[in-house]
Amino acid sequence: MGAGNKIYFKAYSILSANSTIANNKWTKLIFKNKSYISNNLLGDNFVILNSTDTSVYKVSVAGIYSFSASIKFFAPSGNSYIRIMAEKGNSVRVVGSSFGTKTSVSSAGLAGIQLTINVEDLFDAGTNVWVEVCQNTGQNVKIYEPLYSSSTFFSGHFLGDY
Repeated sequence: MGAGNKIYFKAYSILSANSTIANNKWTKLIFKNKSYISNNLLGDNFVILNSTDTSVYKVSVAGIYSFSASIKFFAPSGNSYIRIMAEKGNSVRVVGSSFGTKTSVSSAGLAGIQLTINVEDLFDAGTNVWVEVCQNTGQNVKIYEPLYSSSTFFSGHFLGDY
């Protein structure tokens, strides 16, 4: 790719119908908004909603990519995790995963959990990439997303050929 070619996307704002993280089950984050920068040949490859690839980034050019994701929710004590997944053909892999950290305690005694992950890796063209979260607090929890918040997002950009 030439130096003038750019690929960047950021998905944000969780779709309200999918704003609950089930207890002890990996849950794919479903976003309702996105922004992107790309040249005309590469187009916009982050799918917000459709029947098969909801909230998935499809790698358009083989190379090195950087992906970041973050989510915040309030929950009772327990563990929480975030991971970035990749799938090409029948092969699915965890690109990276991270534990949550307690950031605050609400007046109701619930912990503010912030999950953040950043990964860089090699990806083949046609690879699908998405974000999943899991928590085991003993109950389902709601994603915390105040107006104009940047605490829940999934972003990525192309770093270069390999």
